[in-house]
Amino acid sequence: MRDQQQGMSKSHQGLVIGGVSVAAILIAAAAAVAVAPNWAGTGDNVPAAISTSTSAAPTPTPTTASNAPEPTVAAGLAYNAFPADGAAQVNPVTAPEIRAEGGVIESVTLRTAGGEPVTGTLSEDNSVWTATDRLAFATGYIFEFVLSDADGNAVTESHSFSTVMPANEADAAMYPRDGSTVGTGQPIEINFSEPVIIRDEVESAITVTSSSGQTGAFYWLSDTKVRYRAEEFWAPNSTITVDMELFGVDYGNEMIGNFDDQLVFNTHNTRLAVVRQ
Repeated sequence: MRDQQQGMSKSHQGLVIGGVSVAAILIAAAAAVAVAPNWAGTGDNVPAAISTSTSAAPTPTPTTASNAPEPTVAAGLAYNAFPADGAAQVNPVTAPEIRAEGGVIESVTLRTAGGEPVTGTLSEDNSVWTATDRLAFATGYIFEFVLSDADGNAVTESHSFSTVMPANEADAAMYPRDGSTVGTGQPIEINFSEPVIIRDEVESAITVTSSSGQTGAFYWLSDTKVRYRAEEFWAPNSTITVDMELFGVDYGNEMIGNFDDQLVFNTHNTRLAVVRQ
């Protein structure tokens, strides 16, 4: 509970009314000011299972235009392909891309090793092709493309790369559950399957909005547990929406977020128990 509640409990310590301790009476207020969930409990307080992984692997680094190698030249045509041919542990948030220099892109095929196609768009001048479908974890890809120039020179290239393996995926679970109704004092709690080292990146990927327009802040209890609490108690009958855009987010320590999700919960009417001496 909040510090104010803790102070209230201390100030009335030992007080008995009608043979019943004040501490016992105050329990009735829990419906209005919900405490943090009991993760070791059962029933509705238990989050969905969290996948865990401990295997080490090379650090997955997204390949983008900013860290691309010098253009490749084939048959007099220069181009850049991202990810690079043979790249491994590619962050699946990476958008594969082909850039032709001094020529145009005639055709592009990007598919998984199993044949599943990945769609993309071509720029108006036919010099840049960018994938629009999201890549998958632990998947091999084949990148084939044809380039040509004004002199009629053409080149066909085939590259391959693979994405981050399951040992580097990081999951998470949140309480309150989606669609639930809780007390106005209930904080949001997110448990991560792997330690979060780069906390700023993870916090930036989580957006909390409420119908009451309230703001709040994150506070970390450990490397795998963070809570978000509104500056004041949630307003009664509010709707709180949590958008977690964690797919591809670098947690640090070679771990990459593997999902996006939106969860919505509500608060009920304020219910208070008042104790008078």
